[in-house]
Amino acid sequence: MYDTFDEYLETQIRRLITAVENQVPESGPFIDVFDFFANPDRGSLDVVSRYGIRIFKMSDDIVPDPTKRYIEAAVYLSGSNYKATMIVCSGTKQDLLDSLNNPNFIDTLNNAYAKLLDLAESEYP
Repeated sequence: MYDTFDEYLETQIRRLITAVENQVPESGPFIDVFDFFANPDRGSLDVVSRYGIRIFKMSDDIVPDPTKRYIEAAVYLSGSNYKATMIVCSGTKQDLLDSLNNPNFIDTLNNAYAKLLDLAESEYP
């Protein structure tokens, strides 16, 4: 078990780096990569059950660039299938790896999850 939320994020980021290196091609479509962890905060567990992240390529009719990839953070609402999402990074495979390896990315991800939690708490009380 982790002691802080940042420890959850550090573990998630390490798994994402490995996933991008091994599962995301330089160009073209690929199967979306997902990573999740259960909400460790009992104070917000009634609103958000888990945190997730997805690495994906938008369809060609939306973004025709075959090298463009996205990282999307999400909070999944407790007791439902609804989620709130936010794109936290985009670019080539190398851009994603550079962002994930940047020590400040943990702050980016933490801020995104905090904003999504606030949104979930205000929109789905």
